[in-house]
Amino acid sequence: MGELKKKKRVCRLQRERNRATICENYALMCLILIEHKHRVSLTNIVQNKSKYSGQLQNRKL
Repeated sequence: MGELKKKKRVCRLQRERNRATICENYALMCLILIEHKHRVSLTNIVQNKSKYSGQLQNRKL
């Protein structure tokens, strides 16, 4: 009984970890696209985060 519960928990944690990785990859892809389009470095993007966050939210990829 306890084994099944443990397995389910591990599966759930794995799914959440996968989801987080997908989100990170997507965010990185967005940053790379901005970097490519606007010819700015990733460090500039991080420093001017608020300026770019609006662009990311408004754009549909």
